[in-house]
Amino acid sequence: MRCWPAPTRSLPPVLRLPGTTSAAELWERAVLPHVPCVVSGAFDGLVAHCTAESLAARYGHHRVKARQVFRAEGGGRRVFIDNPTDEQRVEFGAWCADAAAGVPSARDCYPAKLPLRQTLHELSEYLEGEARPGTPLGRYGACVGAAAHAGIYMYAGAGANTTQTHFDPAENFLVIAQGSKTLQLLAPGEVANLDPSPNPLYHSTEVPAFSDPAGVPANKYRGYAAARTVEVTLEQGDMLYLPAYWYHGVKGGDGFNVLLAWWAAIHPRKRDGAETAEFDPVRPEYEGLFLKDGGNE
Repeated sequence: MRCWPAPTRSLPPVLRLPGTTSAAELWERAVLPHVPCVVSGAFDGLVAHCTAESLAARYGHHRVKARQVFRAEGGGRRVFIDNPTDEQRVEFGAWCADAAAGVPSARDCYPAKLPLRQTLHELSEYLEGEARPGTPLGRYGACVGAAAHAGIYMYAGAGANTTQTHFDPAENFLVIAQGSKTLQLLAPGEVANLDPSPNPLYHSTEVPAFSDPAGVPANKYRGYAAARTVEVTLEQGDMLYLPAYWYHGVKGGDGFNVLLAWWAAIHPRKRDGAETAEFDPVRPEYEGLFLKDGGNE
């Protein structure tokens, strides 16, 4: 089975396009070639709605699940590794206020991968209704297939919140609604250098997120020294188009940060290979499970 080939040289900087970029241009320059792309300042209109004060005032009465098991790494990063239970909930408004104020204990919780339809349904209704024309699906929905059944997800962090490197078997539109995020990206063909797990999906890796390939012992992570990576930082209002199957580790900036994620199937014109001979998605049946049930990370 073919997959996106590993680069033969260091990955170039991530493509950046202006906020006025059309769907047709995004398709030609990023979606069809299957390369990541930042559309700078494309969604500034979502920023005001997602300040800590606004979120607390509008949706703060909800209690949401929050990851609370993490390992501490360099630079103050906390890599959260648990899937929280119903008992691991926080009052969203109080947590937002603490996170924005820099209360240290707020960093010990990570309200991550919140399915908005289930947890903050009023926000979901706003983004899928009144505000939809100003969202990624409203502007760039023609570039992808069907949207994920569960709708939009939110990741809200208090600073340095980190997610282990993994891939999503779906097209990603990621919008920074508050603060900033940095991602370390690896092309799908780097799988041989990542000691992926768990078998047989290979969607994640044991290599610590944001590791420098030159600094990792070869006897610990066999092929990572040969891996090609690139980092990209996103600011408020930016959108990252992240193609399906690209590995990515994610860390929040120093303060309160909010990421909104829209997942969708690969566009049929891209999937059937009619317009590109290089792209061949891996495990399309897994993509279907991801879009139906919410995926892995």
